[in-house]
Amino acid sequence: MDKIIKKILMITIVGTMIVGLSACQNTQMASKEAISATGSSEQMQDDSIASAQAAADAANTRANEAFQAAQTARRVAERGVEMANQNQAALRALNDKIDRMFETISRK
Repeated sequence: MDKIIKKILMITIVGTMIVGLSACQNTQMASKEAISATGSSEQMQDDSIASAQAAADAANTRANEAFQAAQTARRVAERGVEMANQNQAALRALNDKIDRMFETISRK
């Protein structure tokens, strides 16, 4: 009977030690997980900042490209207006010349 009590006592002590050690490990693991979670949230925050900056850079690049395209279109339109004005002036000059020719012919 004494041996059975000693074995039960030993098993109880060993079981208590195992439970105690696992509790310590769980506490350490929980603190490590909390630290890593904090680090990962900071990492996630850094990642989100980096992705936001990349998106802003991409939007800025697209805006610059659109601005350049608008500038090019404006230059083309201005050149078209200038050419139209030159053509009108040339047509007026030609019409004046034709009118003078008809006046000269009608006088003769």
